[in-house]
Amino acid sequence: MVENRLKVQYDTFDVFQNDNPGYVNKSGKRMDLDPFNISIEISKSKLYKTGTSIFRPTVPQIQPNPKIQVVDGDCLKHALKLKSEGHNPIVLNMANAEVPGGGYLYGSGAQEENLFRRTNLYQYHESNKDQWYPIPLLGGIYCPNATVIKASEQEGYELLEKPETMSFVAVAAIAHPYLVEHNNKPTLNEEDQEITRNKIRTMLNIGLDNGHDAIVLSAFGCGAFANPPSTIAQLFYEVISKEYSGGKENLRKTYKNISFAIFDDSSARQWENGEGNLLPFKKRFANGISSTESVKQEFQDFEIFILLSRNFIVYIPFQDNQKLGFLQLSVTTKLQK
Repeated sequence: MVENRLKVQYDTFDVFQNDNPGYVNKSGKRMDLDPFNISIEISKSKLYKTGTSIFRPTVPQIQPNPKIQVVDGDCLKHALKLKSEGHNPIVLNMANAEVPGGGYLYGSGAQEENLFRRTNLYQYHESNKDQWYPIPLLGGIYCPNATVIKASEQEGYELLEKPETMSFVAVAAIAHPYLVEHNNKPTLNEEDQEITRNKIRTMLNIGLDNGHDAIVLSAFGCGAFANPPSTIAQLFYEVISKEYSGGKENLRKTYKNISFAIFDDSSARQWENGEGNLLPFKKRFANGISSTESVKQEFQDFEIFILLSRNFIVYIPFQDNQKLGFLQLSVTTKLQK
């Protein structure tokens, strides 16, 4: 397998770096690549030293919740499907913080290495490695319109009938975090959970900052970096529900589609009774997201001062998946002195 991956990688080098960039597809047609256009797109790439402070503009009207999808499959294939449906997607590159492409020069099988074999993403990262690496703790790298030339490993890295373009955001998960036990399951400690929440904000903000309306995520750090998938799924759920949902309570720009493309290959650790990486995300997002998460959070920020002691019911309107409903809260008040 390693030998085949290396062969695929060097073939990709040859497609992009020879005197006449391009390839012949399975139909026998020559697909020429324009090195000038490629260099222009590489020049547009940029490092965000921290993505948590990126400004998200307000929108003039209520947005529906993003459509949430958890798919068993390849991230690039799913992103190209979204593109064919009219979206402007961006794909999370689960990066190595220290080295461009991780072990792509050695035939490693993780997601970033896979992307480097199938696209010219390696050109973006290698040409900027002195400025970009190591990637800052809460930083991310935006790479617009990389050229995609090959299908997935499961499809034999077949050359595409025609090249496609896809944008990527590179963010590095915590590598081999110290785990603690919670409810008889391994999880991140509180500090690493907050760092990961901020990394999630970074990837989401970078995509929005560059005009993308769909993002393809994955089981962030749950392969070789050994982050527990149930915890990572929960952290994604918390951040998306509270800060990137639609409805009246969130007028900041958000996505139309947020997808998780997860393939349980050999790099997926078999956590929690052999569930792998896919199932925890399917369970957590089985019902999508609820904008009531943010309503509850906002309600907790209010202090209610009422002179009389009594019990009453508060009905707070919310919009969930474009349906209007009411969140019922039972409130007990006490005499304020």
